[in-house]
Amino acid sequence: MKDITKIFVFDFDETLFRMPGYTDRFSVERLNPELDFPDPYSFYDHPSSMDPEIHNIQLIEPVYDDWLRASKDPTAITILITHRIEELKHCVDHLLEKYGISFDRCYFLGRKTEKILILKSELEKTPTIKEIRVYEDSLEQLKKYQQFFHEYVLTIQRSATSLSSLMTLNMQLVDKSKVISLHSFTAGESRRIELKR
Repeated sequence: MKDITKIFVFDFDETLFRMPGYTDRFSVERLNPELDFPDPYSFYDHPSSMDPEIHNIQLIEPVYDDWLRASKDPTAITILITHRIEELKHCVDHLLEKYGISFDRCYFLGRKTEKILILKSELEKTPTIKEIRVYEDSLEQLKKYQQFFHEYVLTIQRSATSLSSLMTLNMQLVDKSKVISLHSFTAGESRRIELKR
């Protein structure tokens, strides 16, 4: 473990794969009249939300390319952190296997815990990490990673003797049509979205 200096953190939905949105529930409900998805999580926690026989699920190539490079780098570890529930692990594994993708570790959080707590645990297990790269489609999640990183650097790296010994954070925002590298950003107030039928 002493040679590991990089950690690559990947989200799943809309980051590694272009996935169906909540409005795609209508396709599933038409095919299966016994199913009803009254809210987004009722859909995302169901296997049909990621069924490639129903949906046109696509790999996001630039993120895949970066994963491929990281997976071949002996100084890097790759982890998948998703808010999909553990019960859908077999669905996620099916899509990953289809493209030959594997991770050193995978975490299925549901709504039980925060992604930054997983990153903190990984950094504690591997104190030799010098570079963190995070791939996410959510600015809110990236904001949490950025805040965690700044707090972590302040508390853990006070004894750094040179700039080269400081840890870096590189955030990759996976937008609708581009992957954008963010080194720092400021986000304003957020408001929860409620959907009307």
